[in-house]
Amino acid sequence: MQSRGLDGPQQGGGSKSGDLETITAKAGDFSIRGSKARGLFAVGLFTLVGLYALFAGFSGPDHSLLGGFLIILAGVAFGSWIVCHHISVRGDVLRYSVPLRRAVQVRLSEVTKMGYEVGDERYRDRFRPFMRLVVVAETPGGRRKFDIALKPFRREDIRRFHQLLHERGLLGE
Repeated sequence: MQSRGLDGPQQGGGSKSGDLETITAKAGDFSIRGSKARGLFAVGLFTLVGLYALFAGFSGPDHSLLGGFLIILAGVAFGSWIVCHHISVRGDVLRYSVPLRRAVQVRLSEVTKMGYEVGDERYRDRFRPFMRLVVVAETPGGRRKFDIALKPFRREDIRRFHQLLHERGLLGE
């Protein structure tokens, strides 16, 4: 299938995300976003609970529907939050962005240690992501340590990210 754009004839036929992945793969860059399936699951689960709350509120004596609407709104916000996680590697720069927090950028040449951690065995780990990639870098501004949450991403995307880091010599496995 051909489509005509502003720059003349172009080959089309794939989804936009597939085309984007092909373009980034050619340039040696890498980019993944949070799993849409997990986001939709969260929205669906909150919607079911919200509909139950709406039904219970409507059949109750005060006919309060606010609770059900707030639960559905919370589900949409949580699902959107999951989908908006983003990891990208552009050239020598690793960038991790999460909604409601500043994006973290570090050069791969500055990374001194990188490894996977799972669980919250220590008391101080209880507010860290359960499945995480810990990155330690020595930047000109000092030592920088941050976690990349792996749970919002698909397994295939995490495997591709692991393979990219392994090819660049950042992971030992």
